[in-house]
Amino acid sequence: MIVTPEDFDWSLTDRELVIFLPNWGRANFIRRLMPTIQTNVPKEKWIILVGNDRQHEDLSDLADQNVVYFTFEPDTKREQYRGGGFIRNMAIKNSRSKWFFQKDPEVIIEGDFIANILACPTDFYRLGGPAFRVQQNVTERFMKHQATVGDCRQESDRKPIDSNNFVFFNFAYGVKTQILQDMRGYDEDYGGTYCYDRDMYYRLMAQGVQTTMDPQCHPVHLWHSTPSFPDTQQTRDEYEAMKRMFASKDPKDVVRNDPKTWGKGG
Repeated sequence: MIVTPEDFDWSLTDRELVIFLPNWGRANFIRRLMPTIQTNVPKEKWIILVGNDRQHEDLSDLADQNVVYFTFEPDTKREQYRGGGFIRNMAIKNSRSKWFFQKDPEVIIEGDFIANILACPTDFYRLGGPAFRVQQNVTERFMKHQATVGDCRQESDRKPIDSNNFVFFNFAYGVKTQILQDMRGYDEDYGGTYCYDRDMYYRLMAQGVQTTMDPQCHPVHLWHSTPSFPDTQQTRDEYEAMKRMFASKDPKDVVRNDPKTWGKGG
């Protein structure tokens, strides 16, 4: 069943924690990774919210695992390449939770990050690392239940997570929902795929939000295919324009977007 953002029951997000998964046709990852989310925190305190971005996938079979979802279907044809800030902003604007945690569908988090977020003494929670990038062949074995999470970790590229760097930030992080709402979410000027996540990180840092790095939890990022930009003069020009826009904006200008239109899908 297709549930639009307008029809979705946002009272379901009235929890201590919303775990938001922006989804671009990766329901296979969501289903495969559900068993890796282990916590002793009662389900009444948290919920997993999936936002299908222009590609509907029915996840009603996961309702008993605390998963709810909505699907954004634009009225007009959208460009093929669209930054992920739009679907995230829909969830940020409407969420009634205390904490908003975002995790990409293909990211495994080892450790009880749910309990650790709820116990976080600051307003910004990040995984403490290290981060593991899993190669394609190991990911394919894992998705076929021919490899374990341990196999993925052992047969991957291990990278440290720097608390002063945005790298690995957008894989998975948590911020007090009110802070994100006061910022009006991701900057929707970045209509393409460039810089919206980096911009968000720098704006959080610019307003002095204190960060807790969780050494007990780390991400294991599975390989996934990604669409590539067509190599045309138009896309090259758009990419360069995005870079110039990013360079021109001051992270200290924390609040972005039109207060009346942000969070509605761009």
